[in-house]
Amino acid sequence: MENRSELQVDAGMYTTAGVKPVNEDSVGIFIPQELHKLKNKGICTLVADGVSTAEAGKQASETTVKQFIEDYYHTPDTWSVEHSGENIVSAINLKLYRLSNAYKVEGKGYLCTLSAAIIKSRTAHIFQVGDSRVYLYRKGELTQLSEDHTVFISKTTEVLSRAVGMDSKIHIDYSKQTLEKDDIIMCCSDGVNGFIDDEAIANVLSLELSAQELSQKLCDESLAAGSDDNISASVVKINQLDHESIDDFNARLMRLPFPPALNEGMTLDGFEVLSEIYASSRSQLYKVKDIESGKTYVMKTPSVNFEEDNHYIDRFIQEEWIGKRIQSPYVVSVVHLNREKSFLYYILELVEGQTLSQWISNNPHPDPTQAMNIIEQIAAG
Repeated sequence: MENRSELQVDAGMYTTAGVKPVNEDSVGIFIPQELHKLKNKGICTLVADGVSTAEAGKQASETTVKQFIEDYYHTPDTWSVEHSGENIVSAINLKLYRLSNAYKVEGKGYLCTLSAAIIKSRTAHIFQVGDSRVYLYRKGELTQLSEDHTVFISKTTEVLSRAVGMDSKIHIDYSKQTLEKDDIIMCCSDGVNGFIDDEAIANVLSLELSAQELSQKLCDESLAAGSDDNISASVVKINQLDHESIDDFNARLMRLPFPPALNEGMTLDGFEVLSEIYASSRSQLYKVKDIESGKTYVMKTPSVNFEEDNHYIDRFIQEEWIGKRIQSPYVVSVVHLNREKSFLYYILELVEGQTLSQWISNNPHPDPTQAMNIIEQIAAG
C-alpha cells in the first residue's frame, strides 16, 4: 500500500497453521491514512506467537496484536515511541497474567511472544519479548534486530525465558535502527527462522516481489523445509523515507504549551468556546463547538498553576490516553481528534443534564432506591 505522505511503503503479511490443526500465531500491520497520525505515530508491524503448551496461546497472541495496535495509536503524541510501546506491552502483559491466574484450576496459560517494529520518520523502533524475530534486509545483507529470549535446559532442549503473560512484571527489549531507502523490515515467528537459515531468508527478500508475495513465500519456503509449527511473517519495504530527521521531528513534538484562559467566543484549533462549565485550581472545562462539523463537545484544559509541574503534565496527558482506552456507558468518552493540536488539552463528549453535585443539592433527602441506583452506576463506571 502507498501512503499520501513522504514516508511510503509496500507492506504485506501472511500466516498459516502449517501442519498443525490450529494456528496460534497472530500477525498485524497498521498504516495510518491520516497524515498527522502517520507523522506522529508511524507504521506498526508485529508478530505474536502463542505458546501452545500454555493452552490459551491463540487467545494470547490475538489479544496482544489487536491491543498493541489499538493502544499505540491512542497514546499521546508527546510520548516517545519507546515510552508508548513499553507502557502498552506492560499493560497487555498484566492483562494476560491475570487471565492465566483466573484459569489456574483449568491449567490455562495466556502466553505468547511478541516482535514489533514501529517505523516512524527515518527510524525503526523494535520491541521484543520471546523468540519470534525482527530482521533488517539491506543491500543483500540480513541482520537480526531482535534477540531471542531462550535458555537451554539440556543439550537439546531450549525453552522460552520470557513471554508476554509469563509474570506480573515484564522486561521488554527496546532498540532502534536508522533506516535507508529500499530497506526491508521483516517480522516472523520461529516457524520461519527455526527451519530456514539467514541465507535462505535473504534469498527470498532479494526477489523482485511485492511485500505480500514475499511474506507468503517465506512461509511457503519454511513449510517446504519441514516446519512443524505455525508459520507467520510480515514484510515492510521502505519505498521512500520522510525527509524530516527523527531529531528534528521530536524537537517539534516537545511539550505543547498550556492554553490561555478561554472566554465565550474565543476559538482554539477550530473549536469555538460557548461557555465555561467548571473551573478549579487544577483544570477547566469548557463547552465548545467544532466549527467544521458543528458538533458540541467539552474541552478540558490544564491549570496554569501547574505549568512547571512535569508530574502534573504527565498525569494530564495519561488521563487522555486512559480515557481513549475505556468504552463504557458509565464513563464519559474521550474524543479522538484527526487534527494537530497547538496547545495541551483534550476533548470529551458532552453529556447534557445536571451534575451529581447539583442533584445532591436539589435532593438533600433522596429516596434510597433512587440513591442506590446512582451509586450502582458510579460503581459500574
